[in-house]
Amino acid sequence: MIRGDTEKINLSTSSFERMITDGYLYIDKTRFIENFLNNASSVQLVARQRRLGKSLNMDMLRCFLTDKDDFRHLFKGLYIETSKVWNYANSAPVFYFDFKNLSADSYKEDIVNQVDRHFSAICDTDTLSGRSKRLYDT
Repeated sequence: MIRGDTEKINLSTSSFERMITDGYLYIDKTRFIENFLNNASSVQLVARQRRLGKSLNMDMLRCFLTDKDDFRHLFKGLYIETSKVWNYANSAPVFYFDFKNLSADSYKEDIVNQVDRHFSAICDTDTLSGRSKRLYDT
């Protein structure tokens, strides 16, 4: 299925939400979500050559699963809406780490900052105590 304007092609964004809301040409790849969830293992490696949609697919998966915001409207008319895994939409906390813009000089600090943002989003770090407090402060 094709969605959006066939004359409006955006090769520079990896934001699923932007692709859909701005009406850019989008080739439905939501079967990826179904395959990802049906073949779930403890680790899944998503490897493709450069510029073949890895970041866009990961953002699409994030939009589908996250319980922080409800993005189900973005999937209207796409394959996944009729899939048996549709009930997983908007159902899980998602931690999305982007290593795309890390630099060799500061990658450790950048990763720690991303972890801290995710951790702070799900708990009140001021109320931590005991082992949790020690681990967070480390």
